[in-house]
Amino acid sequence: MQIFNGLGWLIGYVLYGLYFVVRNYGVAVILFTVVLNLLMFPPYIKQQKGMAGSMKMQKKMQELQKIYGNDKAKLMEEQQKLYEKEGMGGMGGSCLMMFIPMLIFMSLFYALSSPLTNMLHLDANGVTQASNFIQHVPGDALASTLGSYATTYHELDIAKDFTQIQPYITDIFSHYDMQKLQMFSGSFKFFGLDLLQAPAVSGHFWSSLFSSPLFLLPLASIGLQIGSTIYMTYSQKKMGQAQPGAQQGCMTVVMVGMSVFFGYVTCIVPAAMSLYYTINGLMGLVRTWMMQKYYSPQILTAQAEGSHVMLMEQNEARMQPLPPDVQAELERKVRNWNQTSPNGEGAKKKKIAANAQSAKGKNSGAQSKNDYMGQKK
Repeated sequence: MQIFNGLGWLIGYVLYGLYFVVRNYGVAVILFTVVLNLLMFPPYIKQQKGMAGSMKMQKKMQELQKIYGNDKAKLMEEQQKLYEKEGMGGMGGSCLMMFIPMLIFMSLFYALSSPLTNMLHLDANGVTQASNFIQHVPGDALASTLGSYATTYHELDIAKDFTQIQPYITDIFSHYDMQKLQMFSGSFKFFGLDLLQAPAVSGHFWSSLFSSPLFLLPLASIGLQIGSTIYMTYSQKKMGQAQPGAQQGCMTVVMVGMSVFFGYVTCIVPAAMSLYYTINGLMGLVRTWMMQKYYSPQILTAQAEGSHVMLMEQNEARMQPLPPDVQAELERKVRNWNQTSPNGEGAKKKKIAANAQSAKGKNSGAQSKNDYMGQKK
């Protein structure tokens, strides 16, 4: 998990920059979530364009299947050529967009669960010494009642109990680090909610979940994530983008299951993660609405076709007419070709006239024969 801790250390610089401006832990997490979603918006638009391209290619793919249906190797080769020609990358982009949010979630967990080293970037040895000291302070609720749980979140314990342990850790940290600790220890409350505390304890989940109003955060996050999934599924069905019945149902179940799982995870980690997941769910719902409203595959396809027509009109407008003498020369050559070439218009007219004359002769012969047979009778 060192890679997630390293990424959390990098994310911590962004979080601390936002925190230094607003001086509130919860507001910094919200701003980070909003900025992150804004940065992720262009890749989502690119993904929508890929979906529009895939819908446009469906007819071409069906034609290839009709031609090379019995030759699988040739079919795959032609499909790959079509992908390269159209600039399509297959499903790689979609898989990447599913992987990135999970990567950010894990990295952010390490940033928020170890805020002293990954966000404030205090000296790691000093944090370890302060943690060892606080584990032996009588009356510390986290250290005395939750055992190994306190070891996992020992940095949060230092921040919450900073006022009590400040006289004992002055020699451990520098003066500048002590100032950052003092500032941070008084700013992790958000609308009365302690963002350093977990909504529930994994070993006593149901008995501890409703002990504080913090359970509202994971509950809201699960509701928003599931709502976003249902709205996206409904929009896809309405606009003809949905997968076949069984596949779409399976995908919806998986996405709802993942929302519930991550909601459970936010119940047993510091509430700052629940706040992030809640705002992220709200932003996801807004993003889904905007994608279907302004960037649906149908709209993007229509825009692409309109741009193509405008480009053709502009190219046609830029074309200069040929000089009159050149036009007259070309007209003379075309006229001569029609008169002399066996495939020209003159040859075709002669051939049509000859065929008509031949047919007329046959009809006249048949009529004379009938007249003769009638006279003979």
